[in-house]
Amino acid sequence: MAKSDLEPSAPPRRLPRIIRYLGWHCLLGAIMGCLFAALLVTVNIGGLKDLLQASEAPYLPLFMLYVACALTFASLVMGVAVMVLDENGDPDL
Repeated sequence: MAKSDLEPSAPPRRLPRIIRYLGWHCLLGAIMGCLFAALLVTVNIGGLKDLLQASEAPYLPLFMLYVACALTFASLVMGVAVMVLDENGDPDL
């Protein structure tokens, strides 16, 4: 048996702090976007719910609405997160 087989492996490396920071804000924004899309459909803004119910295949447009809202809100929240960083990379809150 080789000596390297007996040595403990190196601890797993964590992602850099800024990547974790931006990932967290991206997730928050995506959740907010999905909630906004659900609100649009639930409240029936512009007859959106009626159009989806009358459609033969409502899943693709509904999926596209959710993805577009999630992407938009995630980008917005990540942009705000970047703008509140100070010159050292720490949030200036």
